[in-house]
Amino acid sequence: MVDIEPINESHVLSAGLPAPSFSLQNFDGNEISLASLLHGGLVLLYFCTHVGDPGVTDEIRQLTEYQSRFSKLGITPAIISKDSPSVHQKFAKKFNTGLYMLTDNDFRTSQLYGVHNASGLNSRVAFILSKDGEVVRVFDAVRMRPFFGEIYQNIRQTIVP
Repeated sequence: MVDIEPINESHVLSAGLPAPSFSLQNFDGNEISLASLLHGGLVLLYFCTHVGDPGVTDEIRQLTEYQSRFSKLGITPAIISKDSPSVHQKFAKKFNTGLYMLTDNDFRTSQLYGVHNASGLNSRVAFILSKDGEVVRVFDAVRMRPFFGEIYQNIRQTIVP
């Protein structure tokens, strides 16, 4: 498979920078803030176009499979897309996922993280955030296949003892 670089690669937040705060609606209608996610430790934020995209669907399904492994490392995964809470809720039921699925319908949060690209969509980018709210790692190569297994291995070997 060929890796495709995001259109706005130079604008994606870099490791070492503070993660911008946000408060977004989860599929159950509750507001979820970055601070509340960080309360549990590290956070994996995955920005994507929309949950109906076949590549994104495969990635979210893989992230769901890895959710318990990430939890054992003290990492809370969350997905951010433009989709409405009702779209997220239907997706969560269909694929039996308990992941946080957050709505960024105005792209404000996506723009703060530098993932909203010139085509008007989000690039598929994953950030690892420390419990102090710092960007620790950025996985910004868009893949045409699920990549959370690789992210998990990378984190396990380099970030979490």
